[in-house]
Amino acid sequence: MSRQIAAACLALALCLGGVAQGADSSKEDMFWNSVKQSDAIEEYRVYVEQYPNGKHIGEAWRRIGQLEAEEKLALAARREAEARRQAQEEAARREGERLQAEADALRPGHVGQLEAQEQAQPLAGTAKKAKKVKKARLATADAKADALHLGNVVKDCTECPEMVVVPAGSFEIGSNDGDSDEKPVHTVRIARPFALGKTEVTQGQWRAVMGYNPSRFTSCGDDCPVENVSWNDIQDFIRKLNARTGKQFRLPSEAEWEYAARAGTTTKYAWGNEIGRGNANCDGCGSQWDNKTTAPVASFRPSAFGLYDMHGNVWEWVEDCKNDGYSGAPSDGSVWTRGNCSVRVLRGGSWFNVPRLLRSAGRNGNSTGFRGAGSGFRLARTRF
Repeated sequence: MSRQIAAACLALALCLGGVAQGADSSKEDMFWNSVKQSDAIEEYRVYVEQYPNGKHIGEAWRRIGQLEAEEKLALAARREAEARRQAQEEAARREGERLQAEADALRPGHVGQLEAQEQAQPLAGTAKKAKKVKKARLATADAKADALHLGNVVKDCTECPEMVVVPAGSFEIGSNDGDSDEKPVHTVRIARPFALGKTEVTQGQWRAVMGYNPSRFTSCGDDCPVENVSWNDIQDFIRKLNARTGKQFRLPSEAEWEYAARAGTTTKYAWGNEIGRGNANCDGCGSQWDNKTTAPVASFRPSAFGLYDMHGNVWEWVEDCKNDGYSGAPSDGSVWTRGNCSVRVLRGGSWFNVPRLLRSAGRNGNSTGFRGAGSGFRLARTRF
């Protein structure tokens, strides 16, 4: 009788072991099927860690090796492309300086080579004709310099932020589907290129000029946008930066900002009419920072103009006085200096705003002394 009982127990144990093994095998197969088409190396590493002797371990290690090789090739390609870009920018910078010197030589108060030639050999005709010819030469020189810089990233001093040269053009500002202060929609013509910050001004850049960091999200790091700064604070920052660098930085006009944010599009956002996921930082944008904190600048894809974070992350102060609607607004892209100038305009939405407020046409305003954890800025320049 004892032999029969022992045999039965052994048979039961083998059966239960087979069931457990079958369950583990099924779980492994399900896991493998979920990752086998993936291009994420970490998923294969998780499989190897969980199933070091699994049925698919050979294929997992092969994919890990393949993806590591692809990462190395991609890194090498990025480094090569970056080196080419830097070389091109340096060549463009040198040529731009030459053309800028040619343009400056034609301006009043500058005695350059062309002016010296004019003094030695006066232009034929009246003084009026000479002035007209000089103005035409200046326009030609400026146009050459502008065309050379289009799309380039300009950074011509240690303290200077990287600036993207935005092309001239026309666009329809505002939205017929938006709030009342986004109407009437009208055409604005940006007559000549201007430079705009590639990113929002960062905490590190602010500290380098001002000697302190006003941000609430200081743990985010120097590459996160500075926030908790008022319009008045920014004017002080700009004065100090210009004094240190000899440049003429400024806040963009509201029209320049929207033109740059649209980047040639007519949709709600630079990438389309839907907020999507992973395009920006806001309350509902599908990023890891949503409604929690600011994100490091340039964490998302750039626009067609090469600008980052025009939508979300932090609201961006512009120069314009606040007006309820666009009636009487400038049509040349200049700053609107009339209206309630104790209140200035902010654009772009922030990390805690819903997607609707991130639209290219969206407008906001606050007093010049207001500071908030969602308010920052980016810089502009007319001459570059």
